[in-house]
Amino acid sequence: MKLWRSILAMLLCSGMVFALGLTSCGDDDDEAGSAMTCEDAFDTLTSDTCVDGGTTAGEFLQGCVFDCDPPGDQSCVENCVLAFLTVLPAPCTVAVGYLTHDAPLDCRECYSQYRDAFLGCVLSFVIPVEDCSNDSKDCLELCK
Repeated sequence: MKLWRSILAMLLCSGMVFALGLTSCGDDDDEAGSAMTCEDAFDTLTSDTCVDGGTTAGEFLQGCVFDCDPPGDQSCVENCVLAFLTVLPAPCTVAVGYLTHDAPLDCRECYSQYRDAFLGCVLSFVIPVEDCSNDSKDCLELCK
C-alpha cells in the first residue's frame, strides 16, 4: 500500500505543478493579477479565506484521488488536480497564478517551496489537511 501511495503522490505532484502553472497562462495585461505585488500575493494566500479554502480544496483533492478507478489512473489524477483549482477561492487562484508566472524570481522560488511543502503534506494522506494549510501559512509568512 505504501508503494501505491508513493506512486500516486508522485503522479499527483507532477500533475499539480503542471496544473498550477496553467492557472494564469496568457499575457493579457488586463488580467486581475497583473497589478499584484509579491506582498499582495502572500497576504492573499495567508488570509483566512485562502487558508480555509486550501483546507477545503485539499480535502476535495484527497477524496477525488482516492475515488480514482483504477487507483493512480493518470487521467483521473489530472482531472482531480484541475478540479482542485476550481475549488480554491478566486483571489487565491489569482495569487497562485501571479506567484507562478509573473512574480519576480525570489517570490516564485519562495512560493514554490510553499507549494511543494503543501503538496507533500496533503499527499502524505496521514496529516490532516487543516494542519497542512496552517503549516503552509506559516511557511508563506516567511516569504513576506
